[in-house]
Amino acid sequence: MIGMGKSIAHTGASMVYGWNKGKDAEVVLSQYVAGDNAKEVTEEFRIAQEMNARCKKNTLSFVLSPTVEDGKKLDNENSVS
Repeated sequence: MIGMGKSIAHTGASMVYGWNKGKDAEVVLSQYVAGDNAKEVTEEFRIAQEMNARCKKNTLSFVLSPTVEDGKKLDNENSVS
């Protein structure tokens, strides 16, 4: 499994990119998030982000990419809801 995390300033663009079903990306955990699409989730984040106007990179972005070998072992039945 290859993972990367960083703080970013472009929340909306990141959400739209990650929510793109054409890229076979999946939301694996959305606990405490009410939105059902990229626009709604971005707005939820924006409400909290506006509490600290000095912070510019106020979204944490994490990408997990399984290796080919790891990908063969993954299924949706054991995912966290």
